[in-house]
Amino acid sequence: MGDIMRPIDIAMESIKKKLSELSDIVAEISINLVNKNWEPDYYRFKAEEALKLRDEIRKMTTEVIARFQPTASDLSNLMLFYETSYGLYRFSRYALDVARSISIVSPQGCSLENSWRAIQSAITLVKLSIRILSAYPTIESTSLADALSYAESLEKDVDDTLSTSLKKASTVADPCLTSDLLSVVFLERIADHSIYIIRSILSNY
Repeated sequence: MGDIMRPIDIAMESIKKKLSELSDIVAEISINLVNKNWEPDYYRFKAEEALKLRDEIRKMTTEVIARFQPTASDLSNLMLFYETSYGLYRFSRYALDVARSISIVSPQGCSLENSWRAIQSAITLVKLSIRILSAYPTIESTSLADALSYAESLEKDVDDTLSTSLKKASTVADPCLTSDLLSVVFLERIADHSIYIIRSILSNY
């Protein structure tokens, strides 16, 4: 006979399902960024969907804490799910910012080389954080540590790209360079939230 799930375990599984739905939205947005879809209305709609799920997770987490008086371990997981939902939601908002910034200048034929480089690294980092989240808590801590090392290299690449964009944009007043810089700033925030998710999961081991 299998182990009987506690009521709090059932409630936490419901939160994880909502978190998985939110992760699916982020994964879809990631694909669209890589495919250079700069239509703001698409990202605005997805950000609204993400916000609804984020609010549901917040309410469910509050209810679980109030009803079940979780142990320290359970509370740690609940806080992880709650904070992760915020990071995933912020990704959807920053993706909208990227699309708005690029869509304004895209008719001008701007190369936006720094934005494209930052997108490659940031989205790889986002996908890595989602894979780790979906595997939690079964992923081994050693594998997670290796993933964090790779994630930090991706974060550094985005940071370096931001520095390059700042230097270029400071040399001349150019709409393309300004848009490129703004997009990289938003992508840097995406990378920051993604690596925070990975570090938060590692801290729960």
